[in-house]
Amino acid sequence: MTYKELVEKVWKSISKGDFSGITEHVAIQFNIFGEAEGAFYVEVADGQVRVEPYEYFDRDILISTTYDIALNIASGKLDIENEAMNGRLFAEGKLSKGSVIGEAIKAASAKKAPVKKVETKKAAPAKKTAKKAEPVKKEAAKKAEPVKKEAAKKAETVKKETEKKVEAVKKEAVKKAEPVKKEVEKKADAVKKETVKAVETVKKEAEKKADTLKK
Repeated sequence: MTYKELVEKVWKSISKGDFSGITEHVAIQFNIFGEAEGAFYVEVADGQVRVEPYEYFDRDILISTTYDIALNIASGKLDIENEAMNGRLFAEGKLSKGSVIGEAIKAASAKKAPVKKVETKKAAPAKKTAKKAEPVKKEAAKKAEPVKKEAAKKAETVKKETEKKVEAVKKEAVKKAEPVKKEVEKKADAVKKETVKAVETVKKEAEKKADTLKK
């Protein structure tokens, strides 16, 4: 699958959701690594959703994952917060906001099918949940490491390229300054010679006058 095909499929899946009841603004950026590598974002605003093939710097959530998990999130089959807890993706930011996608997909399904009563499950004790989350957190950090290294590698390349350009500009400046420097030195030398000549003339004139007074 190509990056372009992925973005189109994400839009096709997510556009099926009913976002009309969602009033908050949510921006989620997906960084895809491996197949279909690239970045795109999903934005929910004023009850509408859009998918764009760009980075979103003022985002609420940043996700690093593979294309298949991104597709399942867009179709409402997977929840961002749960997948992050399970170590299937690396995410940072306000993860709870990621539930708007699943909510919109469910809202659209609810309009097509009778509403079923959902049994509320008891929440796991906080300590037990934290204990389970620890290995998941470590696994997520482990998976995020290659992404961080790749980003650092790209940053280093940009830095070296910038230094190379700066060096080229400095050399060009020095090259352009050389003729000006030579011209200044030439003029200074001419002034120096002219000054020495003038001083010599004054000196001879003074000596001539002195000889005349002696006589």
